[in-house]
Amino acid sequence: MEYYEIAGQQLHKAIDLFYEGECICAITLAGASEEVLGQLLEYEKGRKPFVSNLYDNILKEFPDFKKMGTMKYSLNNTRNMLKHFDPDRECHEMKPFDDSVFIILRAISNYVQLRDEITTKMSDFTKDKNVLEVLNGYLE
Repeated sequence: MEYYEIAGQQLHKAIDLFYEGECICAITLAGASEEVLGQLLEYEKGRKPFVSNLYDNILKEFPDFKKMGTMKYSLNNTRNMLKHFDPDRECHEMKPFDDSVFIILRAISNYVQLRDEITTKMSDFTKDKNVLEVLNGYLE
């Protein structure tokens, strides 16, 4: 079995868990998938994963932006909080539904860049009314 197949299975299961209302588990599994797919994307295609491109684009638009570390922390905070215990950090206010949408979409983006294809399950997720509502809520 190839790494992309493993990550694809993780991503599909994360989508299943999302629809079952298990958003915390979906975040953890999608985060693992996103990380592996991002590493494969860099290794096999010399391309940056979704989050790295996001950082680069923000820096191009706002070259004086000095809080990139804060943004990286914010984008990964929920995923990392679910993976690592830190006695010096309080659990922050999570939005499990929203956070799971974003991490699944990040993983889907990496998968599509790596494989030049999208599965039916991934495509259906990106068109889901509830997913689109979450995205629209952050864009308004």
